[in-house]
Parts: sequence; structure tokens; C-alpha cells
Amino acid sequence: YCIVKNPGIPYSNPLLIEAEKRNIPIYTEIELAYLISEAPFIGITGSNGKTTTTTLALNILEQGNKQPLVAGNIGTVACEV
Repeated sequence: YCIVKNPGIPYSNPLLIEAEKRNIPIYTEIELAYLISEAPFIGITGSNGKTTTTTLALNILEQGNKQPLVAGNIGTVACEV
């Protein structure tokens, strides 16, 4: 078992501190998705322009005869892809 942590919850949260003491793995949703996926990942981060950049990258990959999937803030959560 493990804990999947919401990004809004700090690691200083008492439940997470106790989990660390008990050696219970703590992951964010994107970390868990990366660990269980067999597909390569491209992460797009930042304060501004993520949706535009993601859409542009999607179009470029599709033009290159790839079969990209978009997950996260657009579409499906990453663990479900």
C-alpha cells in the first residue's frame, strides 16, 4: 500500500509524517502514473502557457505519426491513461 498525496497537502502534515515514520511510500498522482506507466512521458510545467504548449506538442506529435495521449489538467488524470 501507499499514500497518494494531493499537491495541496504539505509534507509537514501529521499523517504524512507518521506515514514516513512507518516507511509507507508517499507519491503524488503524477509520480504514481510515471511509476506504473510503460509509455514515455513529457512533462509540461510552469506558471503560464501550459495548455497552449500541451496543445502545440500534441499537434506536433500527431503530425509525426505518433499516438500521444494528454493527461493531467487537460483530459484524463495521468493514472488512468
